[in-house]
Amino acid sequence: MYRWSYDEEEITLEEYVRRLAPLVREPVQSMWEFEGDMLMSDFQKFNEAGHRLRSLIEQFESNKPDLKVVANNEEEPHSEGA
Repeated sequence: MYRWSYDEEEITLEEYVRRLAPLVREPVQSMWEFEGDMLMSDFQKFNEAGHRLRSLIEQFESNKPDLKVVANNEEEPHSEGA
């Protein structure tokens, strides 16, 4: 689960992407229609999308597995047929 908002609302990664998509898709469509001009509301959506992506990446970084722990769990070689 991933934190979407400051009030600790947690959602799945799929839902995160679904909510993020309109924040990017709509302003891009609008800019295309206005030949590159950007409305202030579109700028705000891009800004929010940037913050949400940064938050998601920070969550990915903080949830990385500790590879040292995995390396310490190596098993001893088994001897068979004794």
